[in-house]
Amino acid sequence: MPLSPEEVRVTFQGDPGRGWLLKDGERNIQIMLELPPFHACSVRRTLSPGFGIFEYRAAADAFKAARQGFVPVQEEVTESRGIRIRAQGEHRPLPDGRTEALLIIDQQVSDPARRARGEVGVDIRFVHQIVDASAG
Repeated sequence: MPLSPEEVRVTFQGDPGRGWLLKDGERNIQIMLELPPFHACSVRRTLSPGFGIFEYRAAADAFKAARQGFVPVQEEVTESRGIRIRAQGEHRPLPDGRTEALLIIDQQVSDPARRARGEVGVDIRFVHQIVDASAG
């Protein structure tokens, strides 16, 4: 099911893109395409606490097996409106001046009152991105 422009804006802010919602039993999966200059696709799903990075690592390692030159990016952690957001991954330069990145972004409610009410799921987003040099 296509996401509305307003729903896409929540993820991409002012950047152009499209998104779809896929039902997987009781859970929803978001499929997002971020349009130039970022050329990104992502899959987002809310999981139970305790989700490890192992699934991401296995997928990223399989992808990188045929591509050389990926190096880790510095992990970034921010806090916004009672939600902790952590991004980690790796990137590599491409011959045409663009950069290819593989990222995992997890979000978890950090506000103690919200967590006490049961908001303990982890929102996980896997991202494959190619950034034009002009995008900064």
